[in-house]
Amino acid sequence: MISRPEPWAEPADGDGNDMRSGTAFAEVLWRESRKEHDLAGTAPRLILWGVDSSGDNLCWDASDPDPERWPVLLYERGESIWRRYDCGMVEFVVRLLEGDFPDCPLGDIHLFGRGRATFLTRTEYMRRLRDGLDPWTGGPDPFAGMFTYGWRPAPQP
Repeated sequence: MISRPEPWAEPADGDGNDMRSGTAFAEVLWRESRKEHDLAGTAPRLILWGVDSSGDNLCWDASDPDPERWPVLLYERGESIWRRYDCGMVEFVVRLLEGDFPDCPLGDIHLFGRGRATFLTRTEYMRRLRDGLDPWTGGPDPFAGMFTYGWRPAPQP
């Protein structure tokens, strides 16, 4: 899931379900987790921009004043390690979809080498699930009705 970044704030506010709270959690992970050798002793300014289903955290290192130069810092939860990818978010996602890394950088390998992806809003994703459709293919979902999806979109003004 890629979410809209939110302005950096300290302390994080909100209900714990926003990207600022996610960034605050990523900062805790940064302090308490192993890092690749080249990241030892660094103190990046993290901004969380995505998470995957395996609990990996995808962040920008926003230390540079130029956002075009923000690399991706990935906390790979399965190995409990931070890694740096010297590319921006879009290049990272494209390379992930094209399988253009020596190994899948994420714990969730579902998108690695897939070639392309479909953008769905959360509302459309949930609508497809409720309608018994596979969210990603639009075809019938053989698992429809097996799970309870309690999320409901907020009413529109």
